[in-house]
Amino acid sequence: MGQDLKNEDILKGIGISPGIAIGRSYLLHKPNEITYAKKLGSEDIPNELKRLYKAIEGAKDRVLAMKSDLNNKLDKENLKIFDSQYIILSDPIFIEEIISNIKERLVNAEYSVKVTAENWTYKLSKIPNQYLVERATDIRDIALLIIEELLLFGEENKFCLIEPTIIVSEFLTLTDIARLEKEKVLAFVITHGGYTSHAAIVARSLNIPAVSMIKNAHIDIKNRSNIIVDGIRGYCIVEPSKKAVTLYTKKRDYYKNKLEQLEKLNKYDAVSIDDIPIELQANLEIVEELPLIKKYNTGGIGLFRTEYLIDYSQNLPGEKLQTTYYSRVLSADKKLPVTIRTFDVGGDKMIRRIEEYNEANPFLGLRAIRFQLLHPNLLRVQLRSLLKANKYGNLKIMFPMVTTIDEIKSLRKITKEEAEEIKKEGGVIRPYKFGIMVEVPSIIFVADKAAKYVDFFSIGTNDLLQYTLAVDRGNEQVSYLYNNFDPAFVRLLKLFMEKVEGFNKDVSVCGEMAGDSLGFILLLILGVRSFSMVPWKIPIIKKLLSTLKISELKEHYKKIKDIETAGKVEQYLKNEFKENLRSIKEFGFR
Repeated sequence: MGQDLKNEDILKGIGISPGIAIGRSYLLHKPNEITYAKKLGSEDIPNELKRLYKAIEGAKDRVLAMKSDLNNKLDKENLKIFDSQYIILSDPIFIEEIISNIKERLVNAEYSVKVTAENWTYKLSKIPNQYLVERATDIRDIALLIIEELLLFGEENKFCLIEPTIIVSEFLTLTDIARLEKEKVLAFVITHGGYTSHAAIVARSLNIPAVSMIKNAHIDIKNRSNIIVDGIRGYCIVEPSKKAVTLYTKKRDYYKNKLEQLEKLNKYDAVSIDDIPIELQANLEIVEELPLIKKYNTGGIGLFRTEYLIDYSQNLPGEKLQTTYYSRVLSADKKLPVTIRTFDVGGDKMIRRIEEYNEANPFLGLRAIRFQLLHPNLLRVQLRSLLKANKYGNLKIMFPMVTTIDEIKSLRKITKEEAEEIKKEGGVIRPYKFGIMVEVPSIIFVADKAAKYVDFFSIGTNDLLQYTLAVDRGNEQVSYLYNNFDPAFVRLLKLFMEKVEGFNKDVSVCGEMAGDSLGFILLLILGVRSFSMVPWKIPIIKKLLSTLKISELKEHYKKIKDIETAGKVEQYLKNEFKENLRSIKEFGFR
């Protein structure tokens, strides 16, 4: 396709909701482009505060109305997004800051709301946590709601779309989505907002293609331009040629047809052509993604990250909040296993408590369980919360970046102590499983020893590859070395599978390699039978799996183990499984 599009004006970003759309653009302008600044006298303050209180109540009513409007279009979990907005509108700290700005600066309510929201979003943007950065959009959304009420905007709750349209905006808020006529929205193209933004989650739930992180999309794309949105590859084509439109019209129709076929596979178990079952679970980031478990008929949650619980001030959450949060996760489907990973902070997920140590190399320093064991009181709070939330007995507690057997023993001891303490307090401890992530090469060489103390292993290929090849996966200068098919890495994975064989321990892979078509095939060859990946890849992997004969895969390792370069390992897999890979080619997979 690259040759066919070489003369097109392509704007590249990231796909946050898969799909393809062709249509005209509609630029969604925001009222916060107005300054709203107005100086007041001290005698004006009481009346200004009355305006503010009335606007806040009006904004609350709007949030409830939007939730009602989307009630039949979104599932219960995604509808809770509006509950979080309602909470912000009731947040005494947020409201008090707005009031203080009015009183101390003697400015109008509109301007005070605007600068307060900007202050909060600025603070959030400085925190190296993608989920918290995305929450800045919620703050902006709330500010717009209040300002619209103050300006008597919002008499008409919906933007009037004359025809099916592709929405282009600097950022996309839940308010925007709620006010749009969803049946006329073909796709979204936005400048700011990542995969975990609430708007992205809702777009995926509504099956609306979306592309984000396109620099200056709201400036460079003019109103009523002809554009193509490719939510699979993450780009849009502005004023495409007839050839491109013809090509993408076929791809859109073909994609829709294939997607319908793949969605039918969700009803069936993940089995190979020779009827060998393979476990496919989901990697989830936040509770709003929980409905995807049922949508994609997963075998459970293979990795639920907890870092996004860390609040705006970067404080680790208390026991009550954590227990409530984990209860929601564990009750999403009472029949399925749920693997929850303890806080994996440090490295590329820094928090202030770790930054205080001023490490020269945080990736090799105080991160994950090293930080937890240095601060066992924080670890104990999380473990107590997990154990209390485990009402249905499907919890699997997973510890990241384990390096030694001593660490495993310490973690097991602390977990048992907290379980005993809860029992003494009159609580009930349901069955749970204790496991570790395999991310550091050292643990592989003693995996047979580690198997005595754990119930399961989960291979985190992202970090394991990084530490095996001494490659910072975020460094473009050495990215050419970061390759899942490196012969040393392949042999290391095989060594691990051999060391734990015979111990009857669950082994899964939860890194990106699990959801990659060639990576998935290679892992099957190495003996892995359980995988966890981003949910939307599951039906595609099911399709690929249905073409594979598991009983014949083992023989391929005899040839792969003698190959000397990553490129040749990859090429071998492409050649040997080209017919299998062709079955999923249309979805952008290799």
